[in-house]
Amino acid sequence: MEEVGFRNIDWNDVPNDILLYLFLHDQPTIGEKRAESTKKEYFRDLKQFLEYINEKGFSSLHSLNPEHLLQYQRYLENKYKKTTLLRKSSVIKHFFRYLANKEILLQDITRQMKRPKVNSEELVNRDLFDHEVKQILAYFKKTDWFAYTLFYLLVSTGMRINELATAKWSNFRYEPSVDHFFLKVMGKGGKVRDIIIFNDVLEVVKENRRRKSLNTQIGTFCGTAFFPKANGKHYHTTYLSNEFTRVVNTAPLDFIQARFEREKEALEGGQSIKYRITPHTCRHYTAAYYMDNGIDPKALQDMLGHSSLMTTERYLRRKRSVESHAGVKLGENNFLKTFK
Repeated sequence: MEEVGFRNIDWNDVPNDILLYLFLHDQPTIGEKRAESTKKEYFRDLKQFLEYINEKGFSSLHSLNPEHLLQYQRYLENKYKKTTLLRKSSVIKHFFRYLANKEILLQDITRQMKRPKVNSEELVNRDLFDHEVKQILAYFKKTDWFAYTLFYLLVSTGMRINELATAKWSNFRYEPSVDHFFLKVMGKGGKVRDIIIFNDVLEVVKENRRRKSLNTQIGTFCGTAFFPKANGKHYHTTYLSNEFTRVVNTAPLDFIQARFEREKEALEGGQSIKYRITPHTCRHYTAAYYMDNGIDPKALQDMLGHSSLMTTERYLRRKRSVESHAGVKLGENNFLKTFK
């Protein structure tokens, strides 16, 4: 499409599905391709929108006005929690602003859409504590080496699950200048960064490979995944994420069961709050762990691959809210001690 441009096209005759295809596959930034996972998520949300307007009798996007998009938000509001409404609304805005910028539509009709207010209490609870990490590691070390390796890698590195799923053994190396091992991964937006693999974690990784009769020699090209299947190939990101969530949240540990009880209590109170542990929970734990050990937020931003320091700050929000609590600043473990 770039070769001929968008000129001299009668967009009124172009089906909605083609407009959706253009949006999904038009490269948003030079040198940076939209991730397949993002395309799938956008497609799912926009397909839902197109089905909605078809049911309402609108065959073309050109016949929509700002009030129709606001009505769609009201429709979503009755079906989803606010965090989901926020995501779906953002996708719709992105889509229609793209069409307006390309002059496919005569104007941007998103101006009346509302921004859903999401309270911090409605966000996924991503707190994970040292004693919980130790219990999970101890349990899986005895029962499930796959889960043990997977969990150990995620909590010690802060990798995204997609970064781990796509990492290659050939991109793992030793750097003698700093006496550490590093894994090169591909992050969001195609950004490459180095992940440090500590010696104790490396021994677990090697044992995982030995159990699958795979090469453990560092610095050699063998064409296998860093965290491989039995045949050396990569796990699919979705499978790895789902399997992580399944095995961790079915571990017979009291604090995990307590998380589900909290979910049930919240639901009974009219709130949909998730307390279960996911791969992303591990990233939040890693950020808090590093900060506890004196690492500044800017260094954490680089390590986690965040494009904005604000994102890193959000990861640390809960911890900082506790540390800045007035009672903590008082410095007393016993309130009545003040009166003795």
